Amino acid sequence: MRTRFCAASRLRASRITLMLTPKRSPSSLGLTRSPGREAAVEDIGPQLVIHVDGETLTACSLGHGQDNITDPEIDYLLTIDFRTDHDENAQRNPANGVHVRIVNVGQRLVLLDASGAGLDVEKASDGRFSRDPQAIFSQWDEFREWAAARGDRGDFAVDQAELGAPSPLPRQVFAIGLNYADHVSESKMGRPDSPTVFTKFQSSITGPNATVELPSRYVDWEVELVVVIGRPAHRVSEEAAYGHVAGFTVGQDLSERVVQLAGPVPQFSLGKSYPGFAPLGPALVTVDELGNPDDLELGCRLGDEVLQLGRTRDLMFNVPELISQLSAVCPLLPGDIIFTGTPSGVGNARDPKRFIPPGAVLTSHIEGIGELRNEFVAGPRYEDSEGGD
Repeated sequence: MRTRFCAASRLRASRITLMLTPKRSPSSLGLTRSPGREAAVEDIGPQLVIHVDGETLTACSLGHGQDNITDPEIDYLLTIDFRTDHDENAQRNPANGVHVRIVNVGQRLVLLDASGAGLDVEKASDGRFSRDPQAIFSQWDEFREWAAARGDRGDFAVDQAELGAPSPLPRQVFAIGLNYADHVSESKMGRPDSPTVFTKFQSSITGPNATVELPSRYVDWEVELVVVIGRPAHRVSEEAAYGHVAGFTVGQDLSERVVQLAGPVPQFSLGKSYPGFAPLGPALVTVDELGNPDDLELGCRLGDEVLQLGRTRDLMFNVPELISQLSAVCPLLPGDIIFTGTPSGVGNARDPKRFIPPGAVLTSHIEGIGELRNEFVAGPRYEDSEGGD
């Protein structure tokens, strides 16, 4: 048979597609015919999308070049699964296979079992590990080994109202802007060649069910996957990056758009750092807990209205790339957090613009991790706020 591959540079996918014209019957090759040559889409990862339109096959690599192939004899599609970058990273990760889910309950470190019941870490470890949720990251490898050896179940029901941020006092907070192509498009900004980095100040961090005060009428939503660092990382390669990750959690990068966009130079960090503007939680989940940590659904809604819905496979700079590029400049420290970017659907990009009103409940979720549920109340200067357009 004659085969033709369609590839792209920097392909990071769990699947690729092989197009071929068989000289034997399709059934003998285990192939399926593209039904009626109708338009189809084969999604093969965050960096490559294959469009089949009649007899033209177009490979569009998001930001990394593209290639067009026309061949009237392409009749069949064969999908082959390959090992992903994460699989390779997991082999290099000595903590691979250790499933851990931790929460901050009233500023006490708690290990969750499969049923969601809690185990007080300080008590269960006879003081080997501190009650302080932040302190555990300086002992992360030791803690993971201990947690994996625990055969007992949790012994108390966790009160969701008492949950705090899994990493409440990180020494460094990194945040990435414009990291989903659809969000770049709705923002009407150019596609970045490298991660767009800012910070959210530590005082903005709050828990997954906290009530958040609105400083003005122009507070926007941005659901994000948040990475928590477990090992020091300096000049780390992409291949080794997952070995430095403690786990993932859900985050909201709440943003006051007037302050953020004021002046000749936007004040991203300031406009995104009001008290409560960084809800985190409900748990920290190790990547081993997640079927494919590079492809998780994330979204948020106000009441029953879905505002954002996307998948982390569409990150333009994925978790290993972010860790590698950030650690090339700043040593990443245990407990540091990285907001990885938001998909499309933010209020400031809508016509007319929309923002969070007092009394609203914003629910943010990520597949396999859980959800935030934050209620909003008007701050003392809410009624006086102006601008926003």
